[in-house]
Amino acid sequence: MLGYFEWSGEHTYRDLTACLVDTAFRFDEMLSLQSSNIDLNGNKIHLYDSKNGKPRFVPMTKRVREIMSIRKALGLFSSVKYLSYMDSWKRMIKHVGFDEDVVLHTPRHTTASHLVQAGIHLQVVKEVLGHTSIQTTLRYAHLAPSNIETGIEALEA
Repeated sequence: MLGYFEWSGEHTYRDLTACLVDTAFRFDEMLSLQSSNIDLNGNKIHLYDSKNGKPRFVPMTKRVREIMSIRKALGLFSSVKYLSYMDSWKRMIKHVGFDEDVVLHTPRHTTASHLVQAGIHLQVVKEVLGHTSIQTTLRYAHLAPSNIETGIEALEA
C-alpha cells in the first residue's frame, strides 16, 4: 500500500495510510486530528472524540512521530477528502492486485493482527484499538497460534 502511494506521488496518502496502520485509528478519527492532539514531547497522540465516545491516547511509533513532526505544521491531514482518498485507494487495490476485501478499515485490522501475532495481550490490543468490549477484540485471538503452547509453558514454570 505504502509503496504504491509513494510510486504514484501521493505522499499525503502514503503518510495517512502509514499513520492508520501504526495507530489503529479509524479513518475519520485520523482526519479529525488537530495539531493540539499531537504531543511530540510525550510521544503520543490524544484522541478526544472516538467512535465509542471515550478519549484515548496512542503512543507514536518512530514512523508516526516523523510524519507528525512534519505534518503538524501543514494541518496534519485536513486537506484529505474522503472521496479523493477512496478513488486513490481503489486504484491502489487494483494496481497492487489485492482483492476487493481490502477496504478502508484494513489498516486498522492490520494493526490488530500485528499486535496479536507479536503476542501482545488482548487487553492491550483492546486499549490500542479503543474497543469498549473485549468481545470485539477477541475476533483477532485466532491469529496468535502460539497462545496454547505459551499457556502450557506457563503452567510448567
